[in-house]
Amino acid sequence: MKPFNDGCAANDEFQSANSNMQRGELVRDLLRQRLQIPLLPVGSLKRPVLDQLIAEALIPRGVLFVEAPCGYGKSHAVTAGLHAAD
Repeated sequence: MKPFNDGCAANDEFQSANSNMQRGELVRDLLRQRLQIPLLPVGSLKRPVLDQLIAEALIPRGVLFVEAPCGYGKSHAVTAGLHAAD
């Protein structure tokens, strides 16, 4: 998988050919504006060890696989890990 800032992000050759933009720049700009890390709820349980493990797993060309039944806090754990990575 290519890094986010490397190469073409989408099929926008026509737009980039008619302006000074590089290929994929339009879509990358849109993604930067639209994708945001969700806020953590106030008073949420702090799990620094798990947060650190998730933050360390977020490397270029890496995959983070989180598996658990519904309601076990997968989304919350990954959100907390993303905040810890910042």
